[in-house]
Amino acid sequence: MPALYTSALFVIGSGDWAVLGACLALAVAVMLFVFYIQPDASDLAPHRTKLDQLLERRDALYDNLRDLRFEYRSGKYSEGDFEAMKTALRMRRHWCSRRSIR
Repeated sequence: MPALYTSALFVIGSGDWAVLGACLALAVAVMLFVFYIQPDASDLAPHRTKLDQLLERRDALYDNLRDLRFEYRSGKYSEGDFEAMKTALRMRRHWCSRRSIR
């Protein structure tokens, strides 16, 4: 029986041992990757769509308009400055609303 075992080892050439070692190393690497490496929290979080981003921007513009009105009423801005900033914010809000409809 031992003679048969040693003859089987000599049948496998040196190139075959290299391929067998590479396959074993690849199997170990795959096992480590699958079971050991944990994904980042950002990979698990749902990705925001373009619509979500536009709606969030629109909501921020509504908040900015509300704050602008408050600051105007408290006397921080003149009427001309208030109207210019209000018009600019409304145009941005309108752009976001139109983009979110498409």
